[in-house]
Amino acid sequence: MNSRHKIILDSDFGVDDAMALYFALAHPDIELLGITTTFGNVSTAQAVRNGLAFVELPGRFQIIPGQPTLVLDVAHNPHSVAALAANLDAMGYFPTTHAVFGAMADKDLALMLGKVNPLIDKWYFTDLPTPRAESAAGLSKKWQAQNTRRDASASAYPDPRQALQAAITAADPTDRIVVFGSFYTVGGILKDGVPRLLAKHMPNN
Repeated sequence: MNSRHKIILDSDFGVDDAMALYFALAHPDIELLGITTTFGNVSTAQAVRNGLAFVELPGRFQIIPGQPTLVLDVAHNPHSVAALAANLDAMGYFPTTHAVFGAMADKDLALMLGKVNPLIDKWYFTDLPTPRAESAAGLSKKWQAQNTRRDASASAYPDPRQALQAAITAADPTDRIVVFGSFYTVGGILKDGVPRLLAKHMPNN
C-alpha cells in the first residue's frame, strides 16, 4: 500500500508557486499539511493574500446551478466528508439527493459512507482509473453492509461520467446530485468542462 507524501509548502504565490499549490492540492499521492510564507519575493502579508486567493479551487463544495442542482466536492476522507455532509444539510430541502461516489480503497470507506448516508437517497458508485481505487462493486458492498435505510438504493458504473448520466436520467429537476469521494471522481466529471444539467424529463419551453 502506497502512503501519501506529507508536505508543507513555503511560497510567495507568484505564478510558478501558484501552480505548485494547484499541483499539491490536486495530486492524490500528496497530503498538503500546511502553507507558510516565510521566504519569497513579496511581503509576508501580500504572500498570504496571494495564497488565499488560490486556495479556492473548483471541486471544493462547488455548487453548479441547474435542474437538478449539481454539487462537486473532492472530499476524500472521513473529516472532509463530515464537512460535506454539514454543507449539504445547510443547503435546504431537496426532494431527492443522488450521489456519484468513487474513492480509494485505502480510505476508511465505511466511516465516510456513514457520515453522509442519512442525506443520500440514491447512490451511483463508480470505478476510477487508478489501481488504488476501490471498485464500484466493492463500494456498493461496503455501503450495503452499513446501510439501514430501506428507502435508499445503489447501482454501479464503470466511470464517473456514466454514473452522472444515470443520476441525471433518474433525477427530477428539483433534485440535487452530489459528486464526491476523490479528485479522480470529480476530475472525471470536469475533464470536458463544467456540466450544466437539464433533467431528461424537464419540459422544454
